[in-house]
Amino acid sequence: MTVPTDVMLDQVMVVFQPIEGTYDLAVVAGFVEKLGFAFRDEADPSTFVVSSDAESRDTFQARRRADPSGLFPRVLRVVATPGEILVFPAAYAPGLRALSQQVLEWLVETFRSRVTGEFGDDLLGAGTTEPAAVR
Repeated sequence: MTVPTDVMLDQVMVVFQPIEGTYDLAVVAGFVEKLGFAFRDEADPSTFVVSSDAESRDTFQARRRADPSGLFPRVLRVVATPGEILVFPAAYAPGLRALSQQVLEWLVETFRSRVTGEFGDDLLGAGTTEPAAVR
C-alpha cells in the first residue's frame, strides 16, 4: 500500500483504531522509543515525545517534569492506548517531518487499522490498512 504521508503530515492529529483486537503497546513503545530523541512522558505514560536532537529532548523533558499539566511542545507526539493510537505529527522542521513520516508509515505497515484525521476523514481512501506483517 502506498502510504499518503503528505496528507497525514498535514493533519494536526492522525487517529489509528484497530480493526480487531487491540494494539500491542510493547511493540509500539519499542519502536517509538528508538526514534530520534524520544522520551515517555512521566505524567502520562501513554504519551511519547520525540524530538530531533538531544538538547531539545532534555529541555522538553525538564519542562514536562516542572509542569506536568502544561502544554506539550510542538514536536512529534504519539499517544498509545490499547484501543487507539494518536499521532501528532510535526511537519514544520525537516528532522521532525522525517520522524513523523517514519511513525506514520510504520503504523500503517504494521497494524491493520482505520486511519482518520482530526475531523474523522478517512486518510487512506480505503478505510483500513492491510499490513504486510505484524512485527
